Amino acid sequence: MTRDTRGIRPALLRHLPPGRELSPVTNFFEAGFSSARLVEVLAELRAGGLEVSLIDLYRFPTLQALTTEIDRRTAGASEPRPMPWDA
Repeated sequence: MTRDTRGIRPALLRHLPPGRELSPVTNFFEAGFSSARLVEVLAELRAGGLEVSLIDLYRFPTLQALTTEIDRRTAGASEPRPMPWDA
């Protein structure tokens, strides 16, 4: 996790439904996030200067996957890595 992605976990935790837990590999929807909650998280991340889209939250639906993808982009890769269904 880089300086750019450190704010992702706190933003997710602020919007996490009460009584739920979030590990690095927990799917956002399995943790209880709705699309509306993810839009709130997205707004917070963007306000913090992170370039992320709602599609990114669906394509990379765990903290680990999302931070890995954003770190990869920050390192110079502009296109998201292909997903199995993109082939």
